[in-house]
Amino acid sequence: MEAVKTSPALRADFVTKETEAMNIMNTALEKDCDWTMTQDRGAETSRLIRRPKKLG
Repeated sequence: MEAVKTSPALRADFVTKETEAMNIMNTALEKDCDWTMTQDRGAETSRLIRRPKKLG
């Protein structure tokens, strides 16, 4: 987490990739894809995205 705090480039990359992952997971749930994930993890993923965004 320290690396994310001190590196704006790493933080931006993390936020971008985490947002893409959240969108993919939500799409799979909406389309009833056969994933092992059976419940919406959007709230958890959203928290992971918000924290680095707050750092700037």
